[in-house]
Amino acid sequence: MTTVVSTVLGVMTAQGFRARFKASGVVFYLVILGMIVPGVLVGLGMALLTNMLGIDRSWWGTAFVLHVVYTFPFAFLVMLAIFNRFDRSVEEASLSLGVSPVQTFRRVTFPMIFPGVLSAMLFSFTLSYDEFSRTLFTSGRDLTLPLTIYGTFSVEIYPNIFAFGVLTTLFSFTLLLIYALLMLRAVRSAQSFKGQEEAE
Repeated sequence: MTTVVSTVLGVMTAQGFRARFKASGVVFYLVILGMIVPGVLVGLGMALLTNMLGIDRSWWGTAFVLHVVYTFPFAFLVMLAIFNRFDRSVEEASLSLGVSPVQTFRRVTFPMIFPGVLSAMLFSFTLSYDEFSRTLFTSGRDLTLPLTIYGTFSVEIYPNIFAFGVLTTLFSFTLLLIYALLMLRAVRSAQSFKGQEEAE
């Protein structure tokens, strides 16, 4: 959930920053504020706020919000770097041929920024999967994997901890392999598209 929401927000916000607008500097610093403020302070502040308002803490509510606030700036910065190197002439050519902005983004822009989108997704997933301090204060009765491991270690070391470690390692390598295959496919598609343009 965090990966999808943070990546979508990162792409949309970076797309918005391609055009100049008033107070862009203020908005930029507000976005990256989530990655600057220590997780303990944000988590504690959210816990105190929910107690004052009488809101129940849960992984899909308060913890999810803080995970997005934390990972969204990283996805935004990745996409901002991608768009800064983006060739606008390709989009302008598509628009000049009468293609709508939505179709231009779906058929022209998105395939070209797809490697960056993959990087933003991997960044968001890794940060959220590993997050501890924000989750500790806001997950309520629900436990994520880092909280479960910490709770087990604080009492006694059980053999299932080593099984968790092996599974997490295998899952991480599988994720990296999928990322590498998708990235390779995107690079090949971009190269073939560039070769067709040169041929024409």
